[in-house]
Amino acid sequence: MKSTLSDCGWYNWSMVKCATEMHDRIQRNTGDQYSCIVTDDYSGYAAWKTYNVEDSWNKLAAVCAPKSNTAVSQYYFEQQCDECAYMCTYASDKPSCVRDCISDRGQRFCSNSSGRYNLVVTNWNPDVAYYAYGAHLYGARGLVYCTGYCVM
Repeated sequence: MKSTLSDCGWYNWSMVKCATEMHDRIQRNTGDQYSCIVTDDYSGYAAWKTYNVEDSWNKLAAVCAPKSNTAVSQYYFEQQCDECAYMCTYASDKPSCVRDCISDRGQRFCSNSSGRYNLVVTNWNPDVAYYAYGAHLYGARGLVYCTGYCVM
């Protein structure tokens, strides 16, 4: 994962290309399907994650996990992101506040048996993309982007 993230910065790939490469290389190396989220919000993102890697030189971060066949409930995902963004409007670290709010209140957007999920919350301006089954990206109140997917 680290070398792929470095390549993303070195070759100046878009976040979409970076997420796709991350998925493809993990699959090639492990034979397993993975879901990944990547962002250039290196110093401002917050994540609830299975695996992550950061590239401090290129200021990139990625979060990955084994693919689940359960899709995110977009309704509950957007509702929780929006409610927590509202509650965190005046927080100095909005991404961490929103992540903690969703975690503390109990996520409602993954109905798989494990209830496991990966979530990346970024500030409003940075670029974020995913290559994931049933993932969803939502911009809340002009404050943060929430990106998430269910995990096996």
